[in-house]
Amino acid sequence: MISGVAQRYAEWELKQALSLPVRLFKHLYEKIITFDPLLYLLLPFAKLLPDAFVTADFLCSVTQYDLRKTGYENDMKQFAAISDYPLEQITAPTFVVHAKRDGEVPFSHTKVLSDKVPNVKLLAIAGGSHMAFYTHAATVMPELRTFLRNV
Repeated sequence: MISGVAQRYAEWELKQALSLPVRLFKHLYEKIITFDPLLYLLLPFAKLLPDAFVTADFLCSVTQYDLRKTGYENDMKQFAAISDYPLEQITAPTFVVHAKRDGEVPFSHTKVLSDKVPNVKLLAIAGGSHMAFYTHAATVMPELRTFLRNV
């Protein structure tokens, strides 16, 4: 699970708890990240960065928002309706990556998983954000490979 939701998650409630400047910044960020023409213009430049593959891969994954919008809205509706998962019944080995300073999905979701799932391997990224899987790939991928080799 990568920066995943493990308990009730109401995005609008989390946003309301933020200060006005942070809320405005998040709103602007969301407008930029869903504006495909800008992302397509950034893609060639992203390939010039040190972690080019990671950045370009991320930009490609967020393009064409209009094709993902319905699914995203459904996810948000389902997350807000979560009552309680029987997480202790998960029997498969579980690998969880979550940044401690994730500004989208609170780290407390990972705490729920690590407390309830019997066979969990938690990789907590100290300085990461919601994009830690991408931005900290050099840390995440070796840990994930080791986990997969041992299951």
